[in-house]
Parts: sequence; C-alpha cells; structure tokens
Amino acid sequence: MIVPSFYNKERLYMINKEFEKIPMEQDFFNAGNYIGIDLFAVSGFKLLPEIDLNYLKKFTNATILEDKNYLFFKTQGISCNSDFSYIKINDSYHGFDLIIGVKQKANNSFFSYIRLTFSINDSYYKNLFPYKIEQCKQRIKDTLIYIKKAYRLDIIPTSIYFNSLEINANIQLDHDFSSYSNILELFTDISPKTYKSNRIYKNYKNNKKETFEKSNKSISFKFYDKTAQMYKIHGVQLPSPILRFEYSLKTIDKIKQVFNTHKLDDITDASIENAIRTLYKKDFIKPLENFKREKKKDIEKLLWNCINLDNSRFWIRRFTQNLYMYIDNNNNNSSLTTFDIEIIKSEFFKISKNNAINNWNNFIKECPKSLLNIDKKIDEINRKILFFKI
Repeated sequence: MIVPSFYNKERLYMINKEFEKIPMEQDFFNAGNYIGIDLFAVSGFKLLPEIDLNYLKKFTNATILEDKNYLFFKTQGISCNSDFSYIKINDSYHGFDLIIGVKQKANNSFFSYIRLTFSINDSYYKNLFPYKIEQCKQRIKDTLIYIKKAYRLDIIPTSIYFNSLEINANIQLDHDFSSYSNILELFTDISPKTYKSNRIYKNYKNNKKETFEKSNKSISFKFYDKTAQMYKIHGVQLPSPILRFEYSLKTIDKIKQVFNTHKLDDITDASIENAIRTLYKKDFIKPLENFKREKKKDIEKLLWNCINLDNSRFWIRRFTQNLYMYIDNNNNNSSLTTFDIEIIKSEFFKISKNNAINNWNNFIKECPKSLLNIDKKIDEINRKILFFKI
C-alpha cells in the first residue's frame, strides 16, 4: 500500500485523537457500563475542485472507475483531468472508507454522493470502547483534514447525516460469559419474528458459543463475548467478563424510525441510551413476559400433578425432578432456559399458607443451583442493559 510521504512523521492528523492520551491500565477495569457508537457511515458532504485522478492512482488502496456515461464532475461542476464515475479509498490504517460516486435515478438523471464509513480501533484500547457522539464529530473532522492532506481531496461538510449506525453497550458480567449462553440463546429465540436470519457462532477450539445474532434487511442485534474477542483478535486480556450488546441500524429509514432523525447534530448520547433501552424492551422484555406466561400454565399443572400423585413429604422432590426434566426436554440441545421462580412460590401459598415457607425452603434445598441461577442471570442482564448498573 502506497501512503503519503508524511505518513509516519506527522501524527497531527492521526484518526481517533480521543484515545491518543496516555492509556491507564485501570481503564480496562471500567470497560463495563459503557454505551455508544461503533461502526457508522455518514454522508452530507461536498467535494471542492480540483480532483487529480493521476495522483490518486498512485495509491494501491484507491479504486477508480472511469466511465464517460457517469461523469461525477458534471453533477457538481468539478474540474477533473479525467472522467470518472466512482472513487473508493480504503484506508484501513486510519479506519475509514471513502466513496465518491454517481448514481442514476429512475428518470435517467444523475446525482453524486460522498460517503465516509468508520470503524473504531485505536492503537491501545482497540475497539473496546464505543464512541460518544462528540467523538464521532471529531473523528469526521480529523478525517476530512487528513484526506485533504494525504489524497488531495477537498471535502467539506454540508449537512452530515447517518447512512448506517451501530449502537452498543458493554455489560460487565458477574460470571463467565459461557454460563449465560443458554439465556442469550433463549433471548434470540423469543425475539420478534421480524428478525429473519438467526446465527450462533462457536469457538472451534473449545466449542463454546460466543456470538448470538439475529437480523433482517434493516436492523440486526447481537450478543457476544467481548472478552474473548479482545483476546482472540487483539491479544488483550480483559480483567473481567464483558458482554457486548449491539444494534446495527442498516438504513436511513430505520435510523429515522429509531431516533426520529438521521442527522448527526440531532442525535445525542442520551438519545442513543434511550434507543437501546427502547429496542431492548420491545425485542426481549415483552417477549420474555409472554414466554413466562405460557410456561406458567405448564409449571402449575406439573406442580399439582405431583401433589395429587404423592401427598407425602416427598412430593417436593418429585416436583423438582420433574421440573428439571420438563425444562430440559423443552429446549434444543438439552439446554436450560427460564422458569419464573416466583410462579412456584405463589403456588406453594395456594397449596398451604401455613406450610408455604417450609415447603419453599425444602424446594430450594432440592432444586439444582443451575435452575435457581437462570432467573438471577436473566435479571442481571436486564438490569444492567436497562439501567446500566453494575
């Protein structure tokens, strides 16, 4: 890859200035409870004359399509030493793609567009911390300065707006990520049917599930093991297990639907937090309530069947065993999902108010911890995503 002569000398235009501070080791302990923007693409720029295509052709990371039928300079009055329809610069070192092109409308007229796509990956923190909105603005500003100096393209903002946007949250977990995999698989299964494609990715070395993803053409969500990713890709060992939860808004229409705008200046850190909470409630909290409501009838029936079959003090043991088998048999790959423990507690009081507490304590003794911990871990994830409390 051919780069500008000042590439290694001049760091003033190095992207991601926010992280050019001296890194602190304790920052890695604060990776949880963090929300912001990861990948994003923006438009709303104007290209000023002149373009020197012969200079751009020197760069191996620049793709140029020359086509006299799609003349970019005709759409914006650009002075150019050659006809072109498309320029793409993939500057992976600085974490951005630039596309300058022309599209044809249905009425055979032409319009020009400029799009910048950014990834977050600085030299020390890698892509651990998502951006705040002011960091996005600064990143765009720095990149435009760098593009002008490095590639001799003078691009100025007019009214910047998002083409696509990835919003996410880092959640610090109380236990190893693998102990939550069944819960995250449940979340993926019960999410709305508007999500068509369902993918689960495993670590081929230890066969542990590390990523749970569901998507359609306009939006996707993903839960994944950020701690494992940081070590596998960047060689960074985080001090605590981190769950990364993210939404990818793939179209302008979807961004407008979520934020009531797609303009950079109208989206705030507060609106991003609110968007994640709102989408999470719609996609997981409400379906989870419906799921538990359906299971409630089965569990109640199971409980009373055990009582009717065995009125001795061993009915609790029988019920616990049958409950474990019920949950195990109603899930793929013998994975455990959820049962609402409060359902059982309320039923114990229906059986006998005088013996309810004693029955409850006996049930807790008999019940495997793996069952009791299911709802605790669901509550933990819900609480930390909805309220960002550790």
